[in-house]
Amino acid sequence: MNANDKDRFVDELLDASLRQYRSEEPRSGLETRILAGARASERAAQPRGTWMWVLGAATAGLAVVAVILSLPRPRPALAPSAAPRAATKPASPPIAPRAAATVPMTVRGGSRVTVAARRPEQFPTPTPLSQEERLLLLYVKTADESGLAAQANQSREDVGSEIPKLSIAALDPIKPLSESEQETRN
Repeated sequence: MNANDKDRFVDELLDASLRQYRSEEPRSGLETRILAGARASERAAQPRGTWMWVLGAATAGLAVVAVILSLPRPRPALAPSAAPRAATKPASPPIAPRAAATVPMTVRGGSRVTVAARRPEQFPTPTPLSQEERLLLLYVKTADESGLAAQANQSREDVGSEIPKLSIAALDPIKPLSESEQETRN
């Protein structure tokens, strides 16, 4: 078969296919099905439009709330309060008197005011002992020294326990592939 015969065969096949396609008719009721589908999509589009409006209004409301919450608010100036001092006396006197730190604040009129922040004179601030701390102090005062030493020695013995040695078997050496195995892999 030469090139002309192949081209003629393809042309004849194409012509026969087009003739058969041209003679086909759509199934009956095509127009009715198309119109019914258009009406159904029209009805389905109406509720979606309503939901879109509701969703848009809710998004706009959230945006307004976010903007309102992000606006700066004026903070009231701190007034010195007469807080009662703790009854505990600091362990050591402060090295040097401290100056009160000042914090700039914006007041409603837009002017800046500096306010002295209250800081304790000693850091860390002494607090009363908790119940567990009081019990520990009572135990240490009442326990004899030999009992405490025995407990300390026992805890040291527990820490010094040995780990058994591991025994790991040696691996078999890797054997080289024979020529026939190398040929099958390639």
